[in-house]
Amino acid sequence: MMNIIISHAKPSDIKPMAGLLAELFSIETDFPIDEEKQIQALSQLVPDAMCDVIVAKIDDILVGMATMQPIISTAEGGYVGIIEDVVVTEAHRGKRIGTQLIAYLEASAAKKGFKAVKLLADKNNAPALQFYKATGFAQTQMMMLRRRLVR
Repeated sequence: MMNIIISHAKPSDIKPMAGLLAELFSIETDFPIDEEKQIQALSQLVPDAMCDVIVAKIDDILVGMATMQPIISTAEGGYVGIIEDVVVTEAHRGKRIGTQLIAYLEASAAKKGFKAVKLLADKNNAPALQFYKATGFAQTQMMMLRRRLVR
């Protein structure tokens, strides 16, 4: 039986997490794989007390991760958590690690008094969308649009 440990990421997890993001971004074509940018962002997220950056490890090997950042929603009337970067290494998918990551973030959001959690997902990643639906997320009529500010 695997001993899966879910915990907050440490600075020493940042480089392996960038590797997981490379795996994720190879599927989500909106975002380029750029290890330097991913490390820069993770280096800001990991120590930020308002954010949850979590990892899943088996025998001290990083096999999954997810992030959650707060925003104030006028529609919800308070804080909501925006979940991103949910990824489990291909070799460890189907072992309920993603489910544990989501449950951990939802518990953290509830403890912080958040009104809801929302999730960003690639509309072309059918396996991920099926997983999110199975974990209780429902598609809404809202969609994310992006405009780059820095070139």
